[in-house]
Amino acid sequence: PDNMAHACAVIDAVGPEASKAFMHNFIQNLLEKYQRKFHHGEASAQLMNTNDRYQWFRRLLQCMNDNCPDVFPTDWCLPQELAVEFCLLTNQELTYQLQAE
Repeated sequence: PDNMAHACAVIDAVGPEASKAFMHNFIQNLLEKYQRKFHHGEASAQLMNTNDRYQWFRRLLQCMNDNCPDVFPTDWCLPQELAVEFCLLTNQELTYQLQAE
């Protein structure tokens, strides 16, 4: 976590565009497993398993809080940005499921 915190400080010093690009890529990497696990066509993606999606996300946030609480600058609002992307993906997948049923 210390090396990552130093790297984030450097990215932050480069400027807001660098921070946004880094966060976008970091969030996409974090949510890649979610997209594979809950992609339409998978049993886990069915509407009856919707709660599993939120449990997965809560575990991700807890893991981040436990393992790297001070890595990212607070003004990056990483947990909030991660939640927004998660909600957008979840909306997209649940809309697909609703239309399929």
